[in-house]
Amino acid sequence: MIEMTKEELLSRYAAGERNFSAIKFRADSERRFYRIDLHGADLRGINLSGSDLTFTDLREANLSGAILSGATLTQSDLREANLEGVIAVGTMLGRAGLSLSSLCDANLTGASFLQGGCSCADFTGANMYGVTMAEYIVDGADFSNVDLEFATIIKVDFSKADVRGFFTFQQAFFWQVTLPNGVYIEGPIFNP
Repeated sequence: MIEMTKEELLSRYAAGERNFSAIKFRADSERRFYRIDLHGADLRGINLSGSDLTFTDLREANLSGAILSGATLTQSDLREANLEGVIAVGTMLGRAGLSLSSLCDANLTGASFLQGGCSCADFTGANMYGVTMAEYIVDGADFSNVDLEFATIIKVDFSKADVRGFFTFQQAFFWQVTLPNGVYIEGPIFNP
């Protein structure tokens, strides 16, 4: 991992560089909770694959078209972020906040959503094939036309989520899940 400051990243990004894979931010001495503050940053098309973005403040950031595959966003704040069209294959989102974010048409294959929330987030058209979602709050989130095939879903209530169009759970593993139609599945059960 290459250590970098927020200032270095923003300066190099402004100069046209987009590949910042496998970076780790040095702590921002002025912040108490977040390790780095990128609140509202415009980072469209950036490559942060394999990077450690733990405890990063990305509220209202524009990460549309970004590559976040294999990145760690544990306990990061992505509320109201633009994540449309991101490629986030195998990304770790443990305890990350995604409320009111837009993840339309994102490739989230194999991503892990653990003990966090995405209330009122928009996942329309996202590929969520093989994701792990456990103890995640999805109230008001839009999962229209989302593929959750081969997903592992534990302790998630989809009854208050917005699900229109194509929405599939084929080949998924459920345990203590409430489906969009209100049916509760105690499980564990594999849905062939």
